Parts: sequence; structure tokens; C-alpha cells
Amino acid sequence: MKSKNQTNTSLYEFLDQQVNAFRQNFLTTRLTMDQEAIHQMRVAVKKINTIHKLKKHLDFPITIDEKLFELISTIYGNSGMLRDVQLQHTLLYYYRKNLKCGFTELQDFLTRTENHLEETMKGVVSGIDPELVENLTEPKHLPEKPEIYVNIENESLNFIQKKISKINKLLICLETESKVHDLRKQTKQLLFVLQFLQNNFPQSNFGSYKVMTFIKIAEKLGKWNDLQMFINQVNTFLLMQPPGFQEDHTEYYLLTKNIENDKQRLIRNLDLMLYLEIIKLRIHLNLDNQIPVLEKND
Repeated sequence: MKSKNQTNTSLYEFLDQQVNAFRQNFLTTRLTMDQEAIHQMRVAVKKINTIHKLKKHLDFPITIDEKLFELISTIYGNSGMLRDVQLQHTLLYYYRKNLKCGFTELQDFLTRTENHLEETMKGVVSGIDPELVENLTEPKHLPEKPEIYVNIENESLNFIQKKISKINKLLICLETESKVHDLRKQTKQLLFVLQFLQNNFPQSNFGSYKVMTFIKIAEKLGKWNDLQMFINQVNTFLLMQPPGFQEDHTEYYLLTKNIENDKQRLIRNLDLMLYLEIIKLRIHLNLDNQIPVLEKND
């Protein structure tokens, strides 16, 4: 079993790992614009951001350098658009194969868009001094006074309760894309924290909770989001075409119809699946017997 000191160092150690992952993948991106490096850089940013949200619910002095957040927010926004269009090439290949249509005009549009975003991204990363990234300060060391240590396991329940509350509210009304997008974000943050606690507290209730259903739900929501971004891109492309284009190229109606059908297939019964898993989680962690906490803004 972990000692109290080891338990409380887990957040620091994890943040160290994510800052290092961000640093390494940023430097790779700067040199090669490698797609996987861009993806892993964004994954590290999302994890750092979730821990930053979690720390609002812990009476524990986790400090992350503000320069880090300024830096990663700039890179994150630019890399996101590039990552999206890179995924859209893969999606278009899938629909070209299944629908047996070339969609050459859309393919050319995506290529031009990717080239433009890649040049923009190169400008952003090349404008950042690599030494600034190399010297990013790590989260501060543990305080010397042991009396300010807290039980991260118990205090994390506040964060989990808030995420569950937000998810339950979203499940009531999933009629718009923005609601599904927000549900995806809240579910991913909840899953990440559950996995973090499971790995660091294996002998607790977190350790015995099976997250596989949450993983499946998060994957479905992730694929739904990829398709939503793709159809937004397709619609942008179609709006740029001359009058009569869609009448002469009816295959694009077929494409948008198939994307919408695939989106609906991914989230069909997902609300019930998530609702039941939330009930299971509440029972497993005995959340109904927890003392209510004041809401904090994320």
C-alpha cells in the first residue's frame, strides 16, 4: 500500500510526465510536423488541463507555471484545426471507398486547407523559442509541512460529483450538436480522473471499478465528434462552390446523408448506456452518502 506521502506525490509525478510529454512532442512537431507528435502533444495538453480543473477541488498546493498555460493554449488551438483536417483525409478515404465516388473536389479542398494550416502551425511553433519549452518549470515540489497533506482520493469525489451532475443535466437534452460535444468533454474528463485514481489507488474503490463501459462511451463520442467536424468541413466546402454545383454533383448529398446516419448510429441509445453507468458508478463509490459540496466554476 502507498504511504501518505507517496499518495500525495502522484499528482506531481503525473504532471511532470505530461509536461515532459508536451515538451518532447512539441520539439518533434517543430522539426517534422509529424501527425502523431501533434496528436500526442494535444493529448498531454488535455490531461494537464483536466488536472488543472481537478486541483480546484483539492485543498492541496498544486502549482502549474502560468507560462506553461499561455504557451500550450496558443499551440493547442492551432494544432487542433490541423489535426482535424488530417483526420478528415482518413474519413474521406473511407467514404470514397464505401460510396464508390471520387469526391476529388473535396479532396483537393482538404489538401489546400491542410497545407495552409500546416504553414500557419509552422509559423506558430517556429516563433516560439525552443529554450522556453525546454525550460518550462515543473509543478512545485511537495510542501515540507506534512500537516497540510490531504486525502486526494476522498477530495477527488467532489470533482467526480460535479462531473456526474453536469453529465446528468446534459443527458436530459441532447437535441443539439453543442450538447453532445459538451457531453463528450465532460465524459472524457470524468474517465480520465477515474483512470488516474484507479492507477494510483488500486486498493481503493477506484481500483476495483471497471471503466471499460466509460471507455466505450468516450470512444463513440470521440468518433461522433470527428464526423461532426468533418460534415462542418464538407458544408464549408459546398458553400464555396458556384451555383448549380450540388445539382451537378449529387454524390455530395449522398456523402452528407451517410455522415449524418453514421453520427446518429454512434449515439443511438448512448444516453441510456451512460445513464446506467453513472448509476453504477454512484453505487460503487457510495456517492449518495457523501456530504454535498459547494459548486466551483470550471
